[in-house]
Formats: sequence, C-alpha cells, structure tokens
Amino acid sequence: MTRSRIAARSFGAGLLLVVWLVLPATAAKLENTFYAASTTLFFKVSEAALRKLLPQGREPATIPQMQGGNLTVTFSDILASEAANGQPGETARAVWLSAPVQKSGTGERAGAVLGGLASHPSFVPGPYGNYALAQARLDRRRQIEASGASVSEEWQFAGDNGAKVELRLAFADGPARHLKPPESKILSATKPNLRRTNKTEVVAQQLRVGDTSAIKEVTFAASGPLLSSLFDGSEQLVAIISAPWLVTQVLVP
Repeated sequence: MTRSRIAARSFGAGLLLVVWLVLPATAAKLENTFYAASTTLFFKVSEAALRKLLPQGREPATIPQMQGGNLTVTFSDILASEAANGQPGETARAVWLSAPVQKSGTGERAGAVLGGLASHPSFVPGPYGNYALAQARLDRRRQIEASGASVSEEWQFAGDNGAKVELRLAFADGPARHLKPPESKILSATKPNLRRTNKTEVVAQQLRVGDTSAIKEVTFAASGPLLSSLFDGSEQLVAIISAPWLVTQVLVP
C-alpha cells in the first residue's frame, strides 16, 4: 500500500541536477567532479508561484518526460569528490530544489537552482550561492531475497536557517538504465551571474507514482520560508528517479 503525504514549504539546494531534462550546452574547464547516489522527486506546482522565484528574463518550463513536472527536489549522498587537479574533496549529504526554465522570447533552456541544504561547510553557500548548512541523517537499505530486491530510504535535513526536509521512500528494486545525457546549463535563481555546466553519467530507475506494485511508501515533508507558496497543498508528485550511481563533472565558462 502506498502512503503519500506532501507537506507544505520546501527548501532545496543545487550541486547536481537531473541533467538529461535540459538542452545541450558548451563548457570551458573542469571545476569539480562528484560521485553520488541520489533520489529526485518531480512535482507539478503553481506556475504563478514559481515565477516569483526565478531570475528576471527566465520563465518556467516543463519536463514532458516527467508528466509535465516543473519542479524537482533532489536528495544526494555525495560519496566522493575531486578538484580539477584530481585532489580529493569533501563529502556531504545535500538536498536542493530546482526548476527547468527558458529564456524569455527564446527556446534557450537551463536548470535554475532555487536553493538548498548541505551537511558540510565546504558546500555552503555552494557554486550557486544559495545553500545553507544543515544537520543531515540518511538511512538507505537494499534487501535482496529469492522473491526479489527492495530499497528503503530515509532522509532528514535540519538547516541552520530553520528549514527542514524529510523523505521516506520504499520501492521494489527494478531494472535501471545507464544514461550519458548531453551537457546542460545550470544557473542560480538567486544570483543569475553564477552559472555552471554539468556533464553527467548515471544509472537510474524511474518510478511511476501510483504504481503500488513498485512504490510501497513515499512520504515527503518540508518546512521553511523559501517555498511556502509552492507547497501550499496544490502541488502534485508526478514521478521519482532513483539513481544509485551518478558521476557529475561541473564545468565553468
């Protein structure tokens, strides 16, 4: 039986994005490489409320492959990181909120990071200038039996800014796809001059919301001042992507 509770007011952060959902971009030089496991929730939210959080000259766009979702919340367990020179970096748990956008009057698309929470100070304020420090807890389990495999996850974030984000998810472990999407433009919704390009390789499983044979439980709750207008009870969870293996190269102009 699937139990779904979508509570109001969410706060997100951006290091990685579901990059196969935006158009190709060009990039100059490598800044960092991140190795992670992530879970992304796709929502349909009020377009009018979303517009108020976007930088001038950008409009909300939708993700046709994800039932027209226009907002994502991504939970990421960053297992390792490297600087451009190959030196190891810090690890962290992070959650962020982002939206596909397009430039007004053109078809140019990008992903806009609205804000987020990260568990290590080196990720704050982050490459998009809008992450807050948080205490994070993660419990992820994969159980394999003769009858099949299942996955359960519990994520909890409590930010120094008062934001809280939680996710409980349990699902049947099914076939995953190995994807090498094109490079994608990522920008900051709060500091438009902060821009990056992501190049990602990922193994991912898509979960269809409402499929009780696959999703056993999904409970999402968030609170904080940033997104109360988005999570007002009218939002709709439309899809989930589980990515147990993901590598992202972050490139700067």
